[in-house]
Amino acid sequence: RLLDSYQQNRSFKPFFNELLGLWAFKQNERGSVRIVKKGDKMLHELRIYHCAPGKLPALNNRFETITLKLWESHGIRPIGFWTVAIGPDNNCLYYLLEWDNLAERDQKWNKFATDPEWIKAKASTEVDGVLAPRIENMILAPTAYSKIR
Repeated sequence: RLLDSYQQNRSFKPFFNELLGLWAFKQNERGSVRIVKKGDKMLHELRIYHCAPGKLPALNNRFETITLKLWESHGIRPIGFWTVAIGPDNNCLYYLLEWDNLAERDQKWNKFATDPEWIKAKASTEVDGVLAPRIENMILAPTAYSKIR
């Protein structure tokens, strides 16, 4: 409706153009769209899961079948996931999460980490041992020349 008003009412156009100039639309790989204020910098969290020997396939399966669905329900926004094709350690999972700020990160991550459904699912996938005995995480700051901000 707003777009129809924009197209039909010329006096509304300057206001609408100014409004659009302040906001940007971000779309993730699943097609979900968020509106963000232009110029706002996102925080990115790099997490590295160092898997127990032979456990990387089980960890990937848990992310694909359990974790991502729970994250979606908690509003956690993954950017991408990687494993090492060529390099020193091919038994790790690397991924990036996107956050508006640290408060959002703390609130959503803590809610996810204490979700009874997650606790039960995690335990059920680790009956034969912990999948990733060492997890690193870091909040990244973009450089001036980074395309991802």
